[in-house]
Amino acid sequence: MCPPRWQPAAPSGAKNTDKFTKPRLYAVAYGLCANAADAEDLVFRTFERVLEQIGTCRDGVAFYAWMHTILLNLWRNSVRGKT
Repeated sequence: MCPPRWQPAAPSGAKNTDKFTKPRLYAVAYGLCANAADAEDLVFRTFERVLEQIGTCRDGVAFYAWMHTILLNLWRNSVRGKT
């Protein structure tokens, strides 16, 4: 579930999220990019976007699924040449 909007995410929560979701996101990114450097960059940009848009995460949505969607959208935009 997404963090409640009224409660800012604690730094320790961010570390826990990074620890469990980064390897999963990296695996998806590597599958899309087929290049380790590009995959790492895509995951980094995903975490940047998550931090920028944390307030838009809807209640009832799995947090990883939301991050996965962001990663896919960033990749699609890069393939289209928009980023």
